Formats: sequence, structure tokens, C-alpha cells
Amino acid sequence: MVGIDTNIFLRFIVQDHSEQAHQATQLLSSNNTFFVTNIVMAEIVWTLQRVYCWERKEIANLLKTLLEAGNLEFESEGSVIQATLAFETSGDWSDHLIQALCKKHHCTSLATFDRKFAQFYPDFVKLPS
Repeated sequence: MVGIDTNIFLRFIVQDHSEQAHQATQLLSSNNTFFVTNIVMAEIVWTLQRVYCWERKEIANLLKTLLEAGNLEFESEGSVIQATLAFETSGDWSDHLIQALCKKHHCTSLATFDRKFAQFYPDFVKLPS
């Protein structure tokens, strides 16, 4: 298994640097299995939103495609799926992932100063009192 960094995925996805896009495509088309960390997934979403101005639906569809790829192994696949499904509607993908990971690790609640995040999960995400 080969770990893969965000920049490889981005060159493959956006194809905006011809030489690197070609190399990334060849690499991802190889017979290797690739390990994808949660941080890489968060960086992909952030970059596509902020730098490339992709719409929420486009990003969610891309993430679903990545999740279906047979040669990718995700650090926390179930949590990435949950975050992606919640993100389709609204909110920040990284916040959804944080919430899913905290629940996966049996946290009883999640403290934040982010009011919008707390409103999205009112029974779990709490503002400090």
C-alpha cells in the first residue's frame, strides 16, 4: 500500500498542470492500493471549495466517486461517508468529519466555539458555558 498526498489527488482531479496531472493519472491507474488519510480528504475539500470554487454538490459527488474506487483505502471510511452525506445538505465538511470521528471514538459530546457547528448537531456539539 502506498500513502498518497493531497497534491497527487488535486493534479488528478483538476488536471491543471499537464506534466503532474499525467504523472498523477499514471500513478493512480497503477496496480497499487493507496492509503488516504482524513487530513488529505479535508485538504481536498478545502482546496476545491476555496481555490477552485467548486460547488458543494460537485465536491460531494467527487468524494462519493473516490469512496467507490477499488484501489483506495481510507483512514476512517465510515466517518468520511457520514461527513460527505451531511455535507451534501449544508455545513463544513471538516466539521462533519470531526463530529463523526468523535462519535466513532465514543465521545459523549464535542466542545466548540463554532455556533453554526453547534446548531447542526445540538444534541452532541456544545458551546462551553
